[in-house]
Amino acid sequence: TETTHIDQAFEAGMRIIGEVGIGSLKDPVRSGELSVYARELGMTVHMHCGCTSDRGPGGDAHPYFSAEDVLTVKPSIASHCNTFASLSDADIDLLCGEEGPPFVEVVQAGGTRSMLRVVERLVERDALDRLLVGTDTPTGFGVTSLGILKTVSDICSLGGIEPALGWAIASGQNSAAFGVDGNRVAVGGAADLLVMDVSLGSREDTPAEAIAAGEWPGIAVVMTDGQIRINGSLCTLRARRVAEISSAA
Repeated sequence: TETTHIDQAFEAGMRIIGEVGIGSLKDPVRSGELSVYARELGMTVHMHCGCTSDRGPGGDAHPYFSAEDVLTVKPSIASHCNTFASLSDADIDLLCGEEGPPFVEVVQAGGTRSMLRVVERLVERDALDRLLVGTDTPTGFGVTSLGILKTVSDICSLGGIEPALGWAIASGQNSAAFGVDGNRVAVGGAADLLVMDVSLGSREDTPAEAIAAGEWPGIAVVMTDGQIRINGSLCTLRARRVAEISSAA
């Protein structure tokens, strides 16, 4: 049975189910029963919102999932609420309301207006602890480098979120929602760090000021597992201050 499959996945160590609506099961009621079952086991369930972003069959065969569908399924996360075939304003408001899922995601591969509406509604409700930041690339949109960086810049410079909070949403809050380690600066935590500064030539003094102004910072160093992987990004402008490595990492 379907619940047996969920049990087997959980016993094998899987903790994330997604993306509800993309697979063969399209019935929101049955999907909701399985979603609740999985969440009660301790799994994170995220669900597709709006229209699919692939080329698909088109017409009536091309699925669309409304806010009512999401509320019926009861996932942990409403994925890409600003998908290009965007949810209606009323649907966005419903998902961001008190009956909506624990987390609501905005992505780079989506509409800017609907993204800002999600941010606005969550700010009004003092519920930014429900906001997640993703990319949803490359499906239907191509590969977008720096997708998280661009989306953080959008929600801060256009949505009025403080840059430090924007980074926290896109890092630690994402990890908390999906139940994974990392994305926090903490003793004993993963040694995954990103060092940035304003871009060379910027009029701003700090990366936070640059992001608030709609600029992109320059990435100086990327470290994972305590090892320096990138010393000077090729995808951003050069950081004003170049990192100096004084000893082997």
